[in-house]
Amino acid sequence: MKERVSFPKDFWQEAKYFFQAPDSYDEQVISKKWNPQVAAALVAYADALPSAAEPTAEGLKGLFTQTMEAQGLKTGQVLQALRVAVTGAGAGPDLFETLVILGTEEVATRLRTAVTALG
Repeated sequence: MKERVSFPKDFWQEAKYFFQAPDSYDEQVISKKWNPQVAAALVAYADALPSAAEPTAEGLKGLFTQTMEAQGLKTGQVLQALRVAVTGAGAGPDLFETLVILGTEEVATRLRTAVTALG
């Protein structure tokens, strides 16, 4: 977040998703990237997270790639939707590092919440 904030007060605005689950989602991303197939793929990833052998950025990224391949999707079709579901924002710091910081249980909960909220 160091590159994204100029003042300490900016940290909350830019990184509040580290402390609380999103209560809204980037509408631009949702309108472009969200669909039933993406939602199902995110649920599949949420289901796979507890079995993550390595809760590292590389490990979670590998699990994401495997899950998307099993769903018949390319990672690029779902990556931004994953970010929005977890953070509420369409952009931010390295996504998989963010997932590691939040923890697999919290990420799985946020994914399921977003799928329920966004349909």
